[in-house]
Amino acid sequence: MPVADTSWCHELPAHLQTATGLSIDGTTEFLDQLQDPRITVIRQSTPWPGKTAMCNAGLATISTSGYVLQLDVDEFWTPSQLLQLSTLLDGRSEVAARFACRYFLGNLTKKLYQLNETWTWARLFKFFPGNKFSSHEPPVLQQGPAISVQETKSLGLIFDHYGYCTTSQVEFKTHYYGVSNLHQQWAKFNQEA
Repeated sequence: MPVADTSWCHELPAHLQTATGLSIDGTTEFLDQLQDPRITVIRQSTPWPGKTAMCNAGLATISTSGYVLQLDVDEFWTPSQLLQLSTLLDGRSEVAARFACRYFLGNLTKKLYQLNETWTWARLFKFFPGNKFSSHEPPVLQQGPAISVQETKSLGLIFDHYGYCTTSQVEFKTHYYGVSNLHQQWAKFNQEA
């Protein structure tokens, strides 16, 4: 997996990737079975150079203004939260919104894990045709003010981030983030809790 725009990540070993960059966890097969005209799967014959390029390829297919919710595969929102998000930026000068999350480790919840409230968990963006993400770390679709974490928390817009819940997630992230003892630390944390 390419790491062009994520500075803390490392190239994955061969057993965790394919030559074309497709998923090895069953995602590709799942997407191939979908028969919904609202869903567009974008692939290329070589691995993507990074996450920004992947996101921008999708944005290039959108021809109307609206909102973009940038999600990672391990982030979850409730249906009622998604309805709130669909109008959160309506009539406002802010071009984005930032959020807090409940970060899950194994079967345990860590209370509102915040790395840096100035950009962490920027997820909702105003979108106009032709917009492109300028970065993934942090995600920036266009420059301008954002709704604060404090305001979105007060509205109950806190998502669940299941980042380290399964052994396979931890194995992947051990290699991707280059933390040699991550799996051992995770196992010890789960035993002690």
